[in-house]
Amino acid sequence: EDFVLSQTLTRTFSSTSTGSDAFDITAAPGTSLKVVATDVLISVESACYATIQMETTANVLAGLYLPSNGTQFVSPSGYLKGDANNKKLRVLTSPTSKVAVTCIWFTEA
Repeated sequence: EDFVLSQTLTRTFSSTSTGSDAFDITAAPGTSLKVVATDVLISVESACYATIQMETTANVLAGLYLPSNGTQFVSPSGYLKGDANNKKLRVLTSPTSKVAVTCIWFTEA
C-alpha cells in the first residue's frame, strides 16, 4: 500500500539582513494547533550557532553550528513539533548573521 501524507504541507521562505533578533519561519498554526516542521533549509553569511525555537518561550527545538557562507538542511526523523499551541517557529543566530530559511511544515493538534 502506498504511503499517503494526510497533512497539507506549507512552504515558507524567510530572511533577515541583520539576524539580531529571532525571526519567524512559519505562520501561527491556529488555536489548539501546533507547528510541525518536516524540513528546514538554513543559509548564513557569517559563521554562527543557529537555533530553531518557539515564539514567546524561546524553547530551543534544534541547534546547529554553521560555517561562513554555510548551508544546512535539517530533516529530523521525528519532525520538529512545536511545544505550544498557536505559536510560530523562529530562528535566532549567535553571533548575528544574515540568514535565509526555507521551512516546510504542517499543523496538528
